Amino acid sequence: MPALVVRRAVGEESVWQRDWLCRKRGQGRVARVAFRDGLHCSGLALECRVSATTAKGESEIMMTKEAMGVFWQTLKDVWEELLPLCLVNLVWLFASLTVILFPVTLAGGHYVANRVARGKTFGTSDYIDGVKMYWWRSLLWFLANLVVVLLIYTNVMFYPSQFQGLWVSIVGGLWVALLIFWLTLQMYFWPLLIEQEEPRMLLAWRNSAYLVLINPFYAFFVASFHILFLAVSVATQLPLVFVGMVTLAILENNAVLAILVSVGKIEDPRPKLTV
Repeated sequence: MPALVVRRAVGEESVWQRDWLCRKRGQGRVARVAFRDGLHCSGLALECRVSATTAKGESEIMMTKEAMGVFWQTLKDVWEELLPLCLVNLVWLFASLTVILFPVTLAGGHYVANRVARGKTFGTSDYIDGVKMYWWRSLLWFLANLVVVLLIYTNVMFYPSQFQGLWVSIVGGLWVALLIFWLTLQMYFWPLLIEQEEPRMLLAWRNSAYLVLINPFYAFFVASFHILFLAVSVATQLPLVFVGMVTLAILENNAVLAILVSVGKIEDPRPKLTV
């Protein structure tokens, strides 16, 4: 599988950046040619804006349908592999009670979830392999999240206690928005880390940020499905105990695979994932 982000020298454009720049440069050439030929440039610009707005609306509708398809695919995956996934979830859940083993078991759970999202079978050995490959990265990931959350919490509490005014509320809102953005990145982090040829953590966070920013509506719906499932699990208890954690892991892996297929970074492992 090709690397998700190609290594490049300082100043060299990434593949995605080159695509964007080519489109922008292409529009510039069209505008210059139209101006030279005596066409009405303002009308051309308006037409381009209308076309861009229409395309954006269609893209948002498509990604919304994609997110719904991912959600139903996840439920189907869990149903088809219900018993083995229950065993994985129970191991994950009880190990998480020790706190320190939570990130380690999370790595194994996501490795299994990635196989399920790709339509592959899995066994106990796959869970163990995931733990062996990513255990130290999982601890670093856990530590990084603790530091970031603690830093944001400290800033949110510090400014209102020391200052007053509208700007304090604005700064506090920015820190809260940053926290939401950071937590959203974590939905994509583990699936991307597993999919990358080189499992570099900073690269996984960078790719997560890119996928969130290019498809915010898609990320919003995936996050909403997380919240919905957690709410149902807390209310009924049983889903959280038996399949809750692994279901969210499969949802995240399905979501990432679907969006990577849509941007042409990987081949479609299961055509039914795309809408």
